[in-house]
Amino acid sequence: MLKKIIAAGFFAGVLVTFFLLLSDISTSIEQARPAPVEVVEDRPVLQAKRKIQGIAVTAVDPTSAGRSLFTRRCLGCHTSAKGHPNRTGPNLWNIVDKAKGQAPKYRYSMQLKLLGGVWSEDELNRFIAGPRSVIPDTKMTFKGIKIEKQRLAIIEYLKTLKD
Repeated sequence: MLKKIIAAGFFAGVLVTFFLLLSDISTSIEQARPAPVEVVEDRPVLQAKRKIQGIAVTAVDPTSAGRSLFTRRCLGCHTSAKGHPNRTGPNLWNIVDKAKGQAPKYRYSMQLKLLGGVWSEDELNRFIAGPRSVIPDTKMTFKGIKIEKQRLAIIEYLKTLKD
């Protein structure tokens, strides 16, 4: 019986390691080949201009690009619909301008709890770029998204997740 438990634990560890390695490989490939962004200047309705950390962003419907990026990069650990349960990471419904470390029934790292403040667009941008560079002891093992246009698109999508 003990051998079966040890074997199951070992298998689970190998499986987790495999998926983390696979995630790192896909992240490296994706960062090497950034997706082209179409810019439309003559349609002000579809145009979104924002300044985050002094960078102007113009893209066609950034929320759909952000939703797609969120689905590929974040949905494995986070949920985004109102009332959905936490996963490995907390539910991100209404996260923009929300107090840090406040998702119900989620156990945050002590350093995040002590950090305080709110998840402003600038804070989210820095955190998504490299969670461990902002909070070294965070439970989030994600390496981050280095391409700023992708981070800004995800933030635009996160801003739509509210009542």
